[in-house]
Amino acid sequence: MSTASSSASSSSHTPGGDTSTRPGASNAEAADVLARCTAPHTDAATYQRLVVSSFDALTATPDANADPIADTLARRMLSHAQLRRGQRVLDLATGTGLFAVAAGRVVGSAPGSVLSLDISPGMVDLARRNVKTSGLRNIEVRQADVESTDLPPAAYDLITASAALPYMYCPGAALARWRRWLRPNGRLVMNTFKSPYDPECGLLYELAAAHGLGAVLVDPLAAAGGDAEGVRRLLEAAGYKRVQVTEESMEVLAPAASAREYAEAMWASSVSSPHHCLEQLLVQQQQQPDDSSTGSPATNSAATSTLAASASSAGAAGQGTGPAAAGPRDRGAAMGSGRGAGAPGVSAAAMAAAAAASAKAPASVGVGGLRAGKAAGGSRSQPKPLGGSGPALGPKLQPGGRQGTQQAAESAARVAAAPAASVPASAPAAIDPAAVQRLRDEFLTAAERSAKKRLRSGAVRTTVHVLWAVAYAS
Repeated sequence: MSTASSSASSSSHTPGGDTSTRPGASNAEAADVLARCTAPHTDAATYQRLVVSSFDALTATPDANADPIADTLARRMLSHAQLRRGQRVLDLATGTGLFAVAAGRVVGSAPGSVLSLDISPGMVDLARRNVKTSGLRNIEVRQADVESTDLPPAAYDLITASAALPYMYCPGAALARWRRWLRPNGRLVMNTFKSPYDPECGLLYELAAAHGLGAVLVDPLAAAGGDAEGVRRLLEAAGYKRVQVTEESMEVLAPAASAREYAEAMWASSVSSPHHCLEQLLVQQQQQPDDSSTGSPATNSAATSTLAASASSAGAAGQGTGPAAAGPRDRGAAMGSGRGAGAPGVSAAAMAAAAAASAKAPASVGVGGLRAGKAAGGSRSQPKPLGGSGPALGPKLQPGGRQGTQQAAESAARVAAAPAASVPASAPAAIDPAAVQRLRDEFLTAAERSAKKRLRSGAVRTTVHVLWAVAYAS
């Protein structure tokens, strides 16, 4: 990982208003920032079901723990967090628990402790196994929605959140909630990604707007700040003080036999990601044929079939081209992401089915804030043990044998049951299937041309920009 770090945005504060201390900033501006949402075309409950199913699916893959990008982000988190013995740490969207285990080694026993939260039952199960393997007794892992759960106020010295923010339905409101859990002078250390995540993301959102689909294909990174200044404004609106945001670059690799395969995989995973859920929206629209504005049933059916075929062919193309990492959010998150950090990658049902059938994960990537497959490669640096003298967590703690296979099957079964409950409750007014088809064709051509410039030795190489923020409760 290259760390061309620069202090991109910082601020100092004087005592005063809790929402924002920027000169000229108004309460209305702060409220607008806090209200932005990563999936505005659907409701929070539906979006969270999609996120859960997607990350549960990632735990069904045999290499859910072997994510070099998550490992790199965890190491950088250790550097930014500046942990001390005796601190009480809250790790949000913990994923496989990679950073939590490393932090547990540093903070030691009581009063030192680590509480890890994640909304995905599959990730929680995997994190608990990793904690047990570590032998540490000062770490607790709980399943919880960090946007709605209640924790004691002023209870933690440090809150960490890696690639989590783009997976929050309402990032600003989540940040405000987390701040209440910090002790006075407690710190939040988090990362997200600069928008657009990569050139193909930029292409997707630009073309979607041109084809009248901008209301559905929304960049989740924009709601999570988008750039260093945006992240600073978001944190200040949520009440944080002494906000500092820096930017680091990271090279990620995505195995691909050709630029066309890469482009098709990105399209397939983007239309089924929790942020966009275009597949589900078209299915819902197909079930409401009386509305003439949404196209004929035959046209809707053809568009849905095209999307499904794209996902199927991309998954098949990815088989054997390389392991799909589970995302830099250390969700075994995605890239990114994403919350790694997509799901940030191939559709949850497709990934679970692939894992159950062949114990291989498709090396597909998604277009969105973060994607699972995007983390299929890694940084050039050789991983070293995290958190002192313990073993490197990623590749060493893979679930194995009959127990791991059974857990993968159980996770696959959970995800297979999810699509019926994952149709958004309130779709946009209309989606023109013909516009979707035109967007797909134009995107594939443009993305193939873009990826071809970065395709070398069987992998598409992309430099992404990670935004790191350190902010204080007071």
